[in-house]
Amino acid sequence: MRKTLTIGVMGPGANATEQEILLAEKVGKIIARKGHYVLTGGSNTGVMNAALKGAKSYDSKTGTIAILSHNGEIEKTSPYADVCIPTGMGEGRNYMNIRSCDIIIFCCNNLYKSAGTFSEFAFTIKHRKPVIFLHQKDDPNNKFRKIWEQLLTSICEEDQHEDQIIADNIQDLDKYLDIIIEKISNIHT
Repeated sequence: MRKTLTIGVMGPGANATEQEILLAEKVGKIIARKGHYVLTGGSNTGVMNAALKGAKSYDSKTGTIAILSHNGEIEKTSPYADVCIPTGMGEGRNYMNIRSCDIIIFCCNNLYKSAGTFSEFAFTIKHRKPVIFLHQKDDPNNKFRKIWEQLLTSICEEDQHEDQIIADNIQDLDKYLDIIIEKISNIHT
């Protein structure tokens, strides 16, 4: 029997672009279609809310998890989260986000505009988590794609590279996610 994985969707909250929000919602739907849990930071804004919303819009029975930076104030929490874990840790909860996931997906072109997302990236690499970066079309001259590539080649160890993927569109993300899920499923059988 295949293990249900927890797949994290990371990206900016209040300062997320409209494209990041739309893509995060699609990513949430893809994860739900594959029958896995969706985990985010649980805010009611940006990528966090959109990924949970996408999962629930595909299948209301999909498990959604929110690891909250605050103490559980309902007005700050995504209404699409089934399980809410209030930490009161502020950005410190980013460590829990990453450690709780089997796979991480980043819906963030400009990593430098969100310190919280940047910290999640650092924890992802530190803990050798499989990761997919969803590159977005509003990137003139592939500026942000090149930054992701530089970060990956300079920070990651050589044997990590096959588990760090840059997807250029939602279809590629879907395909790469299947590959990583299959690899993890084979490890757990």
